[in-house]
Amino acid sequence: MRRICDTPLTLRVGRQELLFGNGWLLSNMLTPSQYLSHDAIRLTYTGTNYTVDAFAAKHNDSMQLFDDQKNLYGIWGTYTGFKPLSMSAYWLYVHDNTDIETGESTALGSWVNSLLGRHFGSTKLHTLGIHLLGKHAGFDYSLQTAYQFGDAEHIGAMFNNGGIFYGDNDAKYDNWGGEAILGYTFEDITWKPRPFIMGVYFQGEDNRDVSFQEWLNPFYEPEASVSFNRLFSDRNYSWTINDNSWLSNFIQLSAGLELQLTEKVLLNMRVSKNWADEPFNPPKSIKVGGNRVYVAPNLSFWTDEGSDDLGWEIASYIMYKYSPDLTIGLFGNVLFPDDGLTDGSFLHFYGTQYSGGTDDDTSAYLFWMAILKF
Repeated sequence: MRRICDTPLTLRVGRQELLFGNGWLLSNMLTPSQYLSHDAIRLTYTGTNYTVDAFAAKHNDSMQLFDDQKNLYGIWGTYTGFKPLSMSAYWLYVHDNTDIETGESTALGSWVNSLLGRHFGSTKLHTLGIHLLGKHAGFDYSLQTAYQFGDAEHIGAMFNNGGIFYGDNDAKYDNWGGEAILGYTFEDITWKPRPFIMGVYFQGEDNRDVSFQEWLNPFYEPEASVSFNRLFSDRNYSWTINDNSWLSNFIQLSAGLELQLTEKVLLNMRVSKNWADEPFNPPKSIKVGGNRVYVAPNLSFWTDEGSDDLGWEIASYIMYKYSPDLTIGLFGNVLFPDDGLTDGSFLHFYGTQYSGGTDDDTSAYLFWMAILKF
């Protein structure tokens, strides 16, 4: 519905894309080859130099009115009255009160677990952010940062140490994330070279270490490791590690060059250095015949010192825009892993899944993709 009550207000109801900014947190892509849509209600007010969007989206199938819900809410405002710089500010809220299993089979067990604090409530994730984007005198620039806070109940439930207390029912989001890009295009030179630099930061935690006393104590309450949640991003910062917008507890600095080889062919190349924001201390191990053998994996207090150095990578892609409806791309990535990857770090699925290997061999990833719009 457009121009509701003869105002510049638009209402959209039903399955739709929620793409805001350049897709850093809200995108229409789930992965580089999968599109994403939402069952949502969206109101858009369009002023002379600004727009304001408010929306609510449902993300699970449930016949219950209030329970077992997973919903996304947001308000996004953008000002475009200053030509060199558009400015956006937003609030996003994810509310997830889907059930968290605690394993009891009787009412008595449920009462005891509740008494011991083993029952969990709802995840309530708030995100406040800004995005500054523009071009001027050959420069292009993009700066976005966001702060997350709220209850991380579903993350806390993952940290069960096998003791009396089940998980961390006091887990909180308290994380920053950001991306900064600065480029300059030489318009009067062949291929219009555009050197650029980029920085990426997703604050993470790794509280998996325990002392010998904590390991012995059956009443020890584990502390969850909560990292920045990238929500519905489409960014893929490291193809060989298979980012697919899930990496967190992650830092990257890049320098690159973009060339417009022809009107329809674009080449992009970059070199990046990667780190884990907080390293993981792996179980004590020794090398036998080039393989890692864990000495006593059940003695979780006995660890090696972890590294935050994930190594270097070279990435490049070439895009051929055959027509307005068909684009073909070839992508390549070479990864030179360091100790933070060979020993392992918790990066995937927003810092909750182990990312590591057994050797420091150079790795490479090559793929092509065709995008057809119809």
